[in-house]
Parts: sequence; structure tokens; C-alpha cells
Amino acid sequence: NPTSSSSRLISESSYVKIDDNESSTADKPTAIDEATTYLETNPLVVNESSLTNGENNETTQSTVLTIEPFNESNSSLPTLTSSTTVQPTSTYDKTDKEHSQQLQDKYYDNPVNEGEYINPRGIRFTTATNTKEPLTPYGWSCVRGLFRFLATLINSYDKNNTEYMMTVGLNLLTVALEAGADYIANYSLLLSIVKDLLCKNLIGILNNGRLPLFTSALRVSFLIFESLRTHLKYQLEFFITRLMELIVSEQSKITVEQKEIALETIVQLLRIPGLPAELYLNYDCDLYCTNLFEELAKMLSKNSFPVAGLTSTHILSLDALLSVIDHIELECQCQLQKQKNDSAAQGLTRPVPSGYALALSMQNIDTNRAITPRESRHGPCIRQNRMQISTNLPTQDDLKKIKHEKKLLRQGSELFNSNPSTGIAFLQEYHLLSDPLQPQEIIKFLKDNPLLDKRVIGEYLSNKKQAHLLEDYVKTFNFDDIRVDEAIRIYLSEFRLPGEAPLISNLLDSFAKHWR
Repeated sequence: NPTSSSSRLISESSYVKIDDNESSTADKPTAIDEATTYLETNPLVVNESSLTNGENNETTQSTVLTIEPFNESNSSLPTLTSSTTVQPTSTYDKTDKEHSQQLQDKYYDNPVNEGEYINPRGIRFTTATNTKEPLTPYGWSCVRGLFRFLATLINSYDKNNTEYMMTVGLNLLTVALEAGADYIANYSLLLSIVKDLLCKNLIGILNNGRLPLFTSALRVSFLIFESLRTHLKYQLEFFITRLMELIVSEQSKITVEQKEIALETIVQLLRIPGLPAELYLNYDCDLYCTNLFEELAKMLSKNSFPVAGLTSTHILSLDALLSVIDHIELECQCQLQKQKNDSAAQGLTRPVPSGYALALSMQNIDTNRAITPRESRHGPCIRQNRMQISTNLPTQDDLKKIKHEKKLLRQGSELFNSNPSTGIAFLQEYHLLSDPLQPQEIIKFLKDNPLLDKRVIGEYLSNKKQAHLLEDYVKTFNFDDIRVDEAIRIYLSEFRLPGEAPLISNLLDSFAKHWR
């Protein structure tokens, strides 16, 4: 409608006019109006200037805002000489006027697009729609990306990571683990980052000589293994082994402060309820793991006796041993108290010979309660293990049998490294391997035994006599959706290639058939 629309001003600069009649619905411009009107241009504002409509010669009160044109180089419009009243020129493009009028009509007249705004340049702005779902501040991808970024930030082998960046990363990881370490196990993607990237970078920092990073890394490691040790069996084994190597190291780059901090970490770990027993069950009584608890106890015992003079490392070693002894002593007291309570419960079910005997027994109980302190009446106070205790724990006889088999397995592994046939025959003699030999048993022996020489494994599998065993061995690998270079890297990490070309060909042919 020409009478209701504002006049268009055409010059070297483009104009946006807000008519008083059109702005009657809102006294003030919205934030979107201001964002699309006031551009970075050197605006010239003339309030209440008289503008003459070119068609009806009507004068209206308006506000003129001057901004730069969209494309000044292509403009052929005349130069503006007056900032008050301008008559439209004959070069005004009617198509542009009609297009702008259509945009305004679409915004003001179309009821379908309520809540939307289209500025004169044709840019559409829509308001946020209300959703029934609760708004979450951060998504799952954000949490995973941030956690992975912090894990990569502490990579000591990356030269781009400065000491300050690694310190900040370790501090942020400490805060994150203190707040939600118990919930990481519920999300496989976060747990995989902890197993691979985070543990690798933390152990890499232990080789760093900078004491602040060393201390922060041990703090983060303690939080991880205290809450997630049921999912990090081999990582915990390597971590404790590395700490023992640092404590007994004679290298000059390993300072006394680092040894003290490493011993303090071991003391804190051994004070976790149930951890000494867990180390013995999960490592010393596992056929294919090291005697971790036994080696740790030997190291602490040897380090407790001073040679030249008494230092803090000797005191910390003795403190760690006392933590283990206290744990064993409390467990023994609990077992005795449990047996005593069971026998007392059985005694109550027996018939009473006379009322006088019952009175004497009750008097003795009262006398004992008056003399015995509160702690001895209720038994020793043991802190509960935060982890869920397994129900299928082995008996004492089972543990003795496992320890005996582990000694025989170590001897058989040494014989296998010298001569595979001799080692297998030795294990069959003591019934650790069946006779005749089952393929799955020997495959488990080759893949899970860390005592075997990988060079000997490669020579044994590449032999033509073991062709059927090699086929079953290759089938144990899962190469689904894995590139050929990654698959062959995983395959060759289990053994070393022999030196002869025919033997190498046997190994690679079996791999190619399975990967294809």
C-alpha cells in the first residue's frame, strides 16, 4: 500500500526507515532490529527529519539511519547532497522495491510465520521452540571430547605440551576424578579413554624428572586405581611394577624426593580396604600374571633396613609393611570373632540342664561385659571395601594348588623358550596341558603367557607341522572394520617374524585369508 509504506531513499548509501505508523505495535525496537540495523559502518542518525513521499507528496515524521551499501562498487546511484528531504530519482529499481515490499508483507501479514523476523536484506530470524524435554547444559559428545582432550594434554612425549599445560591438565583431571570417578565405568567410551590414553600418558610422566608433574600424576593415578581397579587389572600391575623400579633404582636422575613420593603412593594404595588381599588373589594366584604382592613385600622388606643411615624412605617402607600386617591381623580377628559368634548361636539352641546353670552362664556374660572394653566385645573395626566382593572366591586348598601350578608353568615356559617340544611335553607330564594336545589350550598358552619368547612363538607357529594350529590361532583375532595396516600391526604384535622367507610366507598367507 503506497500510503502506508515509507518512502525509499536512494543514494550512494542505502537507507532503512522505520515509520512511526509501523512502529506503533512496539514502542522500542527489538534486539533483532538493532542487530540488523546498526552495522559497523559509520552510521548517521537524523531524528524527526521531513521525508516527502514521491507519489502522494505526503510529509511524515521518521528516523533516518545511514549505513554502508551492500556492494558499493557496483552502485551507479547519485551522491547524496542533502540529509533532510530527498526526492526519489528516476533510476530507482522497481523490482527491488517490490521485493522489499513482499518481504515486509510476508512478515507483517502472514500468520504462519508468527514469531519470525525477516530483515530488509532477506535474512530470516526464528525464535527458539519450546521442547518438552529438559534442557541439558552439555551433551555427551562434549563430555567425551573434553575428557579426551585432557588426556592428550598430559602427553609428555608431545613437544607442543609445555609443563604449564600439563600441570593444568593434571589439576583438571584431579577435579574431574574426585567428582565422578565412580561413574566412568558406566560409560564404555570414557572407560576406553582411561584404559588406553590416560594410563599410558600417566605412566609416561613417571619417567619425567620434573617433581611437580610427578606428584600430580601419582595423585591422578591413585584416584583412578582406587575407583576403577576392577577394570584396570593389567594397568595396575604395570603401574605398581614401575613404582617398585623407581624405588630401587640407583640412577642419579631418580631423586630421593621421587622415591619418597612413590613410597607414599604405595602406602596409600595398601591402606585401601581389601587391596592387599586383592593383589594376592588377582596376581599371585593367576597363572599368567607376575607375583606382584610377593615382589612388593620383598622390596619393602629389603628397603626397610638401613645400610648407611636411617632415612625417610626406610620409614615409609616400614609403614607400608605395617599396613599389610594390620590388614592381615584384622582379617584374622574377624574370622575368629565370626567363629565365636557362630558357636555362641549354636549354644543357645541347646536345652538348658537347669535354671541354676542358666543363671551362672548369664552372670558370667554380664561379668565379662563389665570387664571387657567396648572394642573387644564388638570385634575389630574394619573399613568396608567400596568394591563389590566376588562370590566365587577360591578356597585355601584351591589357592595352594594354583600356586603350585604356577611354579610348574614357569618351569615349562623356560623349557619352551629353549625347545618348544620339550616345554610342551613337560607341561603335559604335569597335566597342565592335555594329551593329546588341544588347539585351544596351546593357543591360550601362547597368547596369555608373558614369559614366552616372541621369537620362539613365531618360529613355532610358522612350522609346516603346525599349519592347522596356525589357522586356529589366526581365527582368534577380530579384524572386522579394521584397515589392513592396523590389522597386520595387531597380528605381528603377538610374535616376531622368523628369518626365513618360506616361514614368513606361511604366517602372512594365513593372515591374508582370515582378514579377507
